[in-house]
Amino acid sequence: MRAVEPVAMLFRDFDTADRILGLRRNTERAVQAGALLEAVADSWVRRQQSGPVLAGFTFYLTLAEAQHA
Repeated sequence: MRAVEPVAMLFRDFDTADRILGLRRNTERAVQAGALLEAVADSWVRRQQSGPVLAGFTFYLTLAEAQHA
């Protein structure tokens, strides 16, 4: 059996979204890479923490069956 199933994920609170999506971690990486100013990043994280938050993405669940030789 082989299948690929799209699964829509939706988060409505910052802590859960951060745990799964790494929002703080990726924001920090953007600062370190010079893509965001630290003040802008800190402000964005504070706004997300105070809510409301709506974050989503599509996860693709892939199923495969191993063939034995």
